Amino acid sequence: MLSRGLDEKGLEEYYRNRNLLKARITPEHVANAVLFFATRQTPTTGATLPVDGGLPDATPR
Repeated sequence: MLSRGLDEKGLEEYYRNRNLLKARITPEHVANAVLFFATRQTPTTGATLPVDGGLPDATPR
């Protein structure tokens, strides 16, 4: 936080603005992703479900 010149008030906005959806990611979003796999809503193994609002650096071009 300090290395990026942010204070506590600007930290949430900083992280919100760096994801593609400009979304505030909450613990409820993470819980929904966990429940998706825990309740076996899909027959899958070894899958990764990022709950990050989409990161520009991780988007294939």
